[in-house]
Amino acid sequence: MKYFYSFFGAGLLSVCLFSSLLRAQDQTDEGRPGQMMTLQQLSTQLATNNLELIAGKLNIQSSAALEIQADMWPNPNLQIGQNIYNHETKKYFDVGPNGNTDFSLTQTIRLGDKRKSEKAIASYETKIAEQTLRERLRNVNHDLRESFYRAYFQHQTLLFFDRSIQTIQNTVAKTQKSYEGRSVLLSEVFRLKAILVALQNQRMDVLSSWSDTQLALKKLVWGENKRIDYDIIPELDLDQLDKSVINKSYDEYLSVARQKRPDFLTASFAVEEEKAKLEFEKAQAIPDLAVGVAYSKSGGYIKDYYALTLGMDLPIFNRNQGKISAETFAAKSKETEKTRAEGELEYELKSIYNKAVTLDKAYHEVDRGFSKEYSALAAQMVTNYQNRNISIIAFADFFEAYREGLIQSNEIQLKRLLACEELNRAVGEIVLLP
Repeated sequence: MKYFYSFFGAGLLSVCLFSSLLRAQDQTDEGRPGQMMTLQQLSTQLATNNLELIAGKLNIQSSAALEIQADMWPNPNLQIGQNIYNHETKKYFDVGPNGNTDFSLTQTIRLGDKRKSEKAIASYETKIAEQTLRERLRNVNHDLRESFYRAYFQHQTLLFFDRSIQTIQNTVAKTQKSYEGRSVLLSEVFRLKAILVALQNQRMDVLSSWSDTQLALKKLVWGENKRIDYDIIPELDLDQLDKSVINKSYDEYLSVARQKRPDFLTASFAVEEEKAKLEFEKAQAIPDLAVGVAYSKSGGYIKDYYALTLGMDLPIFNRNQGKISAETFAAKSKETEKTRAEGELEYELKSIYNKAVTLDKAYHEVDRGFSKEYSALAAQMVTNYQNRNISIIAFADFFEAYREGLIQSNEIQLKRLLACEELNRAVGEIVLLP
């Protein structure tokens, strides 16, 4: 009779435990403070509040203002000369008929398309600033999506541990009383306590990772006047994610990357900018023409002297040879950097593409049936407990396998999602997952 109660009590408590674990997968954690948020909601907050992106937008406005400046003409030069002392009339600053006043107005006309070249340089600077912002957006958006998926599976794992620990703590307390009443064996109490300690240790590891991920998310989406004092709990539709598959070839993704990758486009614009700078330095070898008019009241060979003036530097000693040579080498350097950037893009995308294809294929072929198979097996285990066909040791072993399987299942799903996000980042736009 003693062993009957021992077996029956342990089995009944284990059944309660396992039923709670199964329900934990479909329940929300009402006790954990936080706010449910979708990836789209966080992306909107990122675009609106992220201070790094705001700084990038201001840089674009700054570059656009320089485009306006480059399109402006040089200011005309006005000079006025007035004699200080007229020794004939004995007057200071004599502005009368016998005094002298000179005026000259000169306008510099820039030759050699210098103004056109400066406008081109400023235009490419703006384009580079835009691509710099897009590069920042690509990086922070990748960090956001990666942290979002990490937080989702960390939260799911914490849900499992929280409910499991609570249930096992209750189970240990009841089993301890049963042991004191000599209804169960001490070894069964120790077995349950060992499971409890293992769960608590693993929960602490997950909780530490959860805190790091929360910090990463909050740093990305909080703004200048907005602080987030709650945990962000990701809201995710895994069924929708399952429908997203890698259905394009490497060459197709490479074609998109060459058009969308901001770092590659920046290298391309840098080449064009250096070409524009080279044209500007060549134009600098052509002297500018200064055209003006001059008037002298009494300082010329006749009174009220009017003249047309023309002026130009003579390009005898300095024809800007050094800067032209420097920009020629700089342009070649930028061409080399563009070639390097293109090669790195191809190799990086190829590696990430192969990894994503491998993980996506493994996930869709292997992982889809994991939860259903274990759920069906769990139901059989519960029935076997009720019929007293297996021992607590067998059930505990199954629980350990189920716990480990659940964690591994989450890791497989997360690795697949992170690989897809790496592919999105490598291509330069969201081509996979919502």
